[in-house]
Amino acid sequence: MKTLLRLTLAGLAGGLMWAGFPGGLTLGWVGVVAAVALLFGLLKGAGARNGALVGAAFSIAFFVPHISWARIAVGTAGPWLALAGVQVLFVTVWGLAAGAWGTRRWARRHPWTWAAMLVVSYVGVEQLRGVFPFGGFPWGFIAYPAVDSPLLAAAPLGGEVAVGALMATLAAALALALGPTSRMLTRVCAASLAALVVSGCALVPLKSHATGEELRIAAVQGNVDRPVKQTYGTGSVLANHARVSMETIDPSAVDLVLWGEHAADKDPHRDAEAGRLLDEVSTKLGVPLVYGTVRNEGEVRFGEYRVAGTNAFYDKRRPVPFGEYVPHRDFFRKLSDEVDQIGRDMVAGEGDGVLRVEGTPARLGIAMCFEVAIEDLVGDTIAQGANLLIVPTNNALFGNSAESLQQLQMTRLRAATFGRYGVQVSTQGVSAIVTDTGQVIARTRLFQPAVLVRDVVLTDASTPAVRVIGPLRTLIIALTVAWGSLVLLLSPILSRVHRKEKRSS
Repeated sequence: MKTLLRLTLAGLAGGLMWAGFPGGLTLGWVGVVAAVALLFGLLKGAGARNGALVGAAFSIAFFVPHISWARIAVGTAGPWLALAGVQVLFVTVWGLAAGAWGTRRWARRHPWTWAAMLVVSYVGVEQLRGVFPFGGFPWGFIAYPAVDSPLLAAAPLGGEVAVGALMATLAAALALALGPTSRMLTRVCAASLAALVVSGCALVPLKSHATGEELRIAAVQGNVDRPVKQTYGTGSVLANHARVSMETIDPSAVDLVLWGEHAADKDPHRDAEAGRLLDEVSTKLGVPLVYGTVRNEGEVRFGEYRVAGTNAFYDKRRPVPFGEYVPHRDFFRKLSDEVDQIGRDMVAGEGDGVLRVEGTPARLGIAMCFEVAIEDLVGDTIAQGANLLIVPTNNALFGNSAESLQQLQMTRLRAATFGRYGVQVSTQGVSAIVTDTGQVIARTRLFQPAVLVRDVVLTDASTPAVRVIGPLRTLIIALTVAWGSLVLLLSPILSRVHRKEKRSS
């Protein structure tokens, strides 16, 4: 019965975690902190076996609904559940180690050491699954909901690792303060720590350091006709963007026009009608137009973001495995013929990720669609001189799900981390413009034509995060792997300790 209750509570914690992200009940960062606090509390004295079960129950209840948009995109449940299953495996192994780590007596005698390692290892396992396998899947990090919290103040100092560590610290403090076996002194100190973290970040909030030139941009969301899979690639998306741009934008009132990823759903370099329409729009606007398309070269393709009428372009540097290309296709075809839905693999582009727009002072740091989830990739564009962050995206296959809002949290975190204004421009939503402190100043709704016109500030100012995010990620992953390996090697000894404690109690 104790195990059943523990698993039920772990599932509830995972559900609470889901409710803290877009797509859930929008409980926000407070809900996420409460969920992780409950998870930590359930792992205290759990033992290796129960710890693994807790980790599995928690992560299943979180990841399966959190990324349900994957089922919408593919149309079948297999890839969605497989992707969720990989994430669940990481958290399950972590739960096994975390459960073995904190025997009842040891955790009671050394609560701060117990809590500190859970904080480090939780964020560490997030970072580990964010880079492995096949480049990882950096989704569902606890740093993302923190964009609406005072903890965002830590972003310029250490990016998602620093913000995530503060979120986990609050959770650990809450687990200690409310834990049934905690001593009174521990409760008081833990509550004080939580109050200090929140109040300290609130008293030193993010400040804008954008002092460069202003640029008036128009982010065009032309919309995608439904049903998406039948209409996309027919040229209708390009036609929609052309119509909305020419009917809505006053060329004398903007300096730069941005379209989303694959807004030109026919390659204008291979399709004469698409090329003619793009030239017409570009000529009528009379200002630089930057658009997304797919460039085909033989058996491969590139996800491209190009300045119309010039040779300036960006090719997507991190195509999505199993979404835009299939690694080890022959092997995975034996498991499922669904891999052949991707007929032509997308190839990674080269370059520094900075798109320079002639006639403007803009140096666009491009993070195309899922690339915004890869913190070091965005940081590289900033280090190479980008003064404005652009996230061109195409969320059409995800329907009315929360995928684009989850992506917007990432855009906001990256903007705050690197001190850059950011523009998330989607073909059909959600598009948004955010300040260098991560605040949304304009946004659209899903599947509605819209144009966002705002002034953005270009800046060359740097934040400490540009230099430290790489080493910080490496350090926390190394500590987590070393800790987990040591605990698992010692698990037979720790298991005997757990059994003795159970008999004595």
